[in-house]
Amino acid sequence: MPLQIVSLITPAFALLFAGVFAALWWRDRARVHLLAFALSYFALVLSFLLVVLVFDGKSSAMAVAVSLISEFGAAATVWGAARRMGLASPTAGYGVIVVLTALFTGMAAAFGQPRVLMLAQNTGSSLIFVLGALVLWAARSPRLLDRALVWLMALFAAHGFSRPLQAMLVEGGLETLRFGASNFQAINVVIIGVLSASMAMIMLAQAVQDKFQQEQEAATIDPLSGLMMRRAFEQEVRAAVARAKPRGRPLSLIVADIDHFKAINDAHGHAVGDQVIASFGRLLAEKIRPSDVAGRIGGEEFCVLAWNCHGTAASALAERVRAAVRESRGRAGNVELTVSASFGVAEWHPGETFAQVFARADAALYEAKNCGRNRVVLRDRRGKAGAAAGHDGAAALAASNISVLER
Repeated sequence: MPLQIVSLITPAFALLFAGVFAALWWRDRARVHLLAFALSYFALVLSFLLVVLVFDGKSSAMAVAVSLISEFGAAATVWGAARRMGLASPTAGYGVIVVLTALFTGMAAAFGQPRVLMLAQNTGSSLIFVLGALVLWAARSPRLLDRALVWLMALFAAHGFSRPLQAMLVEGGLETLRFGASNFQAINVVIIGVLSASMAMIMLAQAVQDKFQQEQEAATIDPLSGLMMRRAFEQEVRAAVARAKPRGRPLSLIVADIDHFKAINDAHGHAVGDQVIASFGRLLAEKIRPSDVAGRIGGEEFCVLAWNCHGTAASALAERVRAAVRESRGRAGNVELTVSASFGVAEWHPGETFAQVFARADAALYEAKNCGRNRVVLRDRRGKAGAAAGHDGAAALAASNISVLER
């Protein structure tokens, strides 16, 4: 009886963790990986209860049931961990392991082969954890919690592979092994209890970390355009300037404004205006490089910091965005909507503040609008405007040469 009580400690804690993960998923159902974690710990509860209270190692049906539940729990854990990080899982491989393990354990129990039964029971879940650890390891996440989860999966696998040896050392052999209350089972429960509790705590910490990051992004990302809001954008710009100075990297600022936006709102309504802003934000995010930073700094005004980019190269980038905006088509009811945008560009020079370079880029933007809109103007440090690239294709900015600078 005391051994049975000890053996129930792990299922009790696993049930608690399953409830916590289920509650977290219920509050935010987009995070499906939390549901997978809840199911994995509920499977741990069922498998332990069956092994401790029911399974005697002789019933093939019960062996198959225990195997299916245990392997499903392991697969749900590694699938959820990969899903959280946006990684593809070898789901078919997990399925093959689950089915084969269940078949081997069922046959081993039917033919009275405790050695085969023990090996099959533990090899299946260990292989699943090995696959999961490899998937997460390949992602090379810099986060400490992600790396810790990889090592815990490796420990789970190592424990599973070594369980037959543990059974022989504790029970004196596999032929006399009792699958219910036994010294081996009590030790096994303690080890798995510690590992599963540690894994649950890490995954809960990840859930809290993810929620915090989600809230941070909600406070810094404009929900309409999907770009940074002005304050967050300016913080990123200042951080980029601090990185660029010691490295001698050129920086340029692009300011963009959707042409005649008020007229679009007045003619078609604010819902259509919102669609225009959302489409412009998506297009801008697609055209800039991963090293660049983009933000919505006003109603229909946007800004891009082009990293490691001289003014002429930034002008080429702005021209490509301008052309893409002009070529895009939207609809307002039965009316086809054509939108254009104007761009001002200024290269950052040593000693300039953000306000100074922004003022030059903004002045270039107004120059573009005064010249007829739907064009790009580059303004140098002396305030002189360069050639404008517009809808007539003038001053195409030698894109073939500039593209080298952008990379």
